[in-house]
This record gives sequence, structure tokens and C-alpha cells, in this order.
Amino acid sequence: MLDQQKKNCSPEDYSPEELEQAITELERYRERIVNDLFQSARQVEVSHKAAMANIGKNPEILRIDAEIEKLQAQQSQRR
Repeated sequence: MLDQQKKNCSPEDYSPEELEQAITELERYRERIVNDLFQSARQVEVSHKAAMANIGKNPEILRIDAEIEKLQAQQSQRR
């Protein structure tokens, strides 16, 4: 039941501390993904430039970036 309630919550329902924590966790998750992608690219000898281009198109990275932007906008509105 509690999980269902959390799923139905919008960012407006979160406290400023919860918003900050969510942003921080998403940024850490994004960094882990980027690091993993760079390590994978190095293993198959992909150039740094090509790896950066692919990371910029990664759907998970794009989703995380959009969510971070949304939460930061919500955070800014509350200040």
C-alpha cells in the first residue's frame, strides 16, 4: 500500500530535503552509468570522442537528465 502511495506522489508532494536527496541520488546514478559506459568503451577501444557522443545519446542518461531538470525546476519554484 505504501509503495502505491509513493507512486502516486508528484514532486510537489516532496519536502525540500526529499527533493535535494532525489536530485543527489539521480546525479550519483548518472555518474555511475557514465563511468560504466566509459570503461566499456575503453575495453573495446572506442575513442573518447566517440564514447562521449554515444553517452550523450544514451536513453537512460537522457531520462535521468530530464528528471533532474524537472526536480531542480520544482526546487527553484519553492525558493
